[in-house]
Amino acid sequence: MQMAVRYLAMSDRTGAQVRDYLLRKGASPNQAEQVALRLSDLGYLNDRGYAERDALLDDRPDLV
Repeated sequence: MQMAVRYLAMSDRTGAQVRDYLLRKGASPNQAEQVALRLSDLGYLNDRGYAERDALLDDRPDLV
């Protein structure tokens, strides 16, 4: 769980991104899923919120 929390501290992530990260780091599929579910229950993962924030960023005018 600590590894996933550190990963989330760097940037907002989706549940799939966290699960993939944990799998790459050697977690079993079941462990990765359980951690993602727990982080979601605790409010650290919110795929809908991630998508909404991403959509808002896409609507910003280019600054270049």
